[in-house]
Amino acid sequence: TVCRFWDTVTQSFSTRGVTTISSSATSGIVCHSTHLTVFSASSKTRIGVNTIEASDISLDIFSFDNPVFVSLTCIMAVWILLLIAAGQHDRTQTGRMFTEEFWR
Repeated sequence: TVCRFWDTVTQSFSTRGVTTISSSATSGIVCHSTHLTVFSASSKTRIGVNTIEASDISLDIFSFDNPVFVSLTCIMAVWILLLIAAGQHDRTQTGRMFTEEFWR
């Protein structure tokens, strides 16, 4: 059995970017793909779908040891500071925090 996908450009099945990892009558077929699309192996084959469960989620992503979390936190802090500074600037220029142009 060969893993393949429906290529909408060529209007035919293709194995480009799809690899058959294993295939057996008892355990089915395991395919690896570099893209998401409509897959096929055979009419009797079940293709498992990766799922996310509660046990897959970890609070470690909200740690300051995580460089992505640190980067996003810094960007958000700078954005908030710029928002406050822009509001202060508006207040000194017009006497109001938000001008009519803000609401349009």
